[in-house]
Amino acid sequence: HARAVECVDTKGGRVVTLEARAIVLAASAIESARILAATDGLELPGLGEGLVDHAYCGAIVIVRVPPPSTDAGPLDDAALVRPERSESGLGFSVEVRGPVSLASLDDEDLGLLGIPRADAERMSFHSVFAVGELGPSARRRVRFDGRARDSLGRTVPVLELPALSADESTLARAMRARCQEISRLLAGSDGTVVRIRDPRDRLLAHEAGTCRMGSAKSGA
Repeated sequence: HARAVECVDTKGGRVVTLEARAIVLAASAIESARILAATDGLELPGLGEGLVDHAYCGAIVIVRVPPPSTDAGPLDDAALVRPERSESGLGFSVEVRGPVSLASLDDEDLGLLGIPRADAERMSFHSVFAVGELGPSARRRVRFDGRARDSLGRTVPVLELPALSADESTLARAMRARCQEISRLLAGSDGTVVRIRDPRDRLLAHEAGTCRMGSAKSGA
């Protein structure tokens, strides 16, 4: 059983040991698995399994109208479209936000869009994002390669992210279609739609799940 946790001060490099009668891992799914993988005396054949994430896609819609004269926060003008389910049975939701001043984006983002800041001051944008469920998969997991270490000496996680299943691909098509439909309506005849990420991309955004561990499939 774990009796202490070592913490590293990333700025000063100082190592601190925190002792307690009980240790509860509440880090991210990947970090919790990494701590357990580095703990001697544990036999965890299922460590790293059950890694879960969601699929998402979106777009920003640039419109050539002045930004609203308001002090509202970035989420004050957000609307959540009624959640729906694709033909596969997996569900997704869509969030629409805006209009927001295009000049609120930083210089790097404006550079990627090819829009000078002087022009951005006179323009606005909407953001449209769809977030969908990904079902559990035994093939989606994280493992640790002891040969590779980061700057703190920790093992580097290796993600195994398989291609989407047939049901998840159906979900991805429905998400893209809904984002495109809403974006076209917001753009009108003279707006510009810039797509952001395809839900089929093998990327990890918000890792979650328990990363099943233990000697039995039941989790015991």
